[in-house]
Amino acid sequence: MLGLAAAAASALALSWFDVLPGGYTLRGWVEPHAVREAREWREYREDRLAHFLEQDDVAKGAVAFLGSSTIERMPLEAFAAPCVGLGIGMEPIAQLRDRLTVGLPSDLAGIVLYLASIDFRRDRSSPARTRAIATEIFDRLQAERPGVPVVVIGILPEVGMADDLIQLLADTNAALADLCQSRGATFLRTDRGPLRAANRSLAGKFTDDGLHLNQAGYQVLVRWLIEDGGATGAILGG
Repeated sequence: MLGLAAAAASALALSWFDVLPGGYTLRGWVEPHAVREAREWREYREDRLAHFLEQDDVAKGAVAFLGSSTIERMPLEAFAAPCVGLGIGMEPIAQLRDRLTVGLPSDLAGIVLYLASIDFRRDRSSPARTRAIATEIFDRLQAERPGVPVVVIGILPEVGMADDLIQLLADTNAALADLCQSRGATFLRTDRGPLRAANRSLAGKFTDDGLHLNQAGYQVLVRWLIEDGGATGAILGG
């Protein structure tokens, strides 16, 4: 009996750590996957925020990048100007608003924002809600970083988008573009070629997972930021 119990315990342990099949199901019995994933993301976000506060080597006149995973993965070394990355993957726009100035250097030359990608993709958030929260972000930046130029990167398409999602993307980006115009900020269109394919989805050669940009995709985005990013883009280009 002891041998059987030991063998069973060993099999459970191997499954738990995915050496044997069944680990995902087993972990779900202990803690529901949705609960675990939410907890892990909160812990991840807290670690990122702590990292932002610990950064003490940011050069004066840096450009700050804020947003979700597209920003977290941004190859900041591709720009001529000093940059600070303040991206948190999977972060909705309301939580970006709430932590907006955490780690934001006092001496800033420009700001790059990538707003509401998670809200658009996961929650199908309305353009009106996105604009309302983005307006609050602009209000805070105007109050706390007056005069610093801002560029908003339009939400990127993804591979295989259905017609209703294509329309929601267009409407959401139009709302953000209109807000930028009213606030004197630059809106960088991204739902265009070469990143956007003829079917208005993300072109496959610029992504490895259907959603995030790969190296070739970022080369296009970096070039667009420098060439079409307004005053902030001019700084990034050196």
